[in-house]
Amino acid sequence: MTPVEVDQLLAYRAIPAGTPVFLDEESMRPVEPLCSWFRHPVDDNKDAKTLREYAYIVRRFVHFLQARGRDHHEPSAAGHD
Repeated sequence: MTPVEVDQLLAYRAIPAGTPVFLDEESMRPVEPLCSWFRHPVDDNKDAKTLREYAYIVRRFVHFLQARGRDHHEPSAAGHD
């Protein structure tokens, strides 16, 4: 690869400035599907301030689920199993 191709690839794969990234507290790895979901509002050119507000809402929701023994992968419409 040429330096120009590397630069283009990195620019394409880079996380845009202001994109919230949720990390697992133990592994410090990105938490899916939360991180992937935030690509959509970023792609829609949402303001960084809006993204921050969305991130705090998602964070509160995840804490809400955890306080009830649930995981962000398993919420249900009914709320009970």
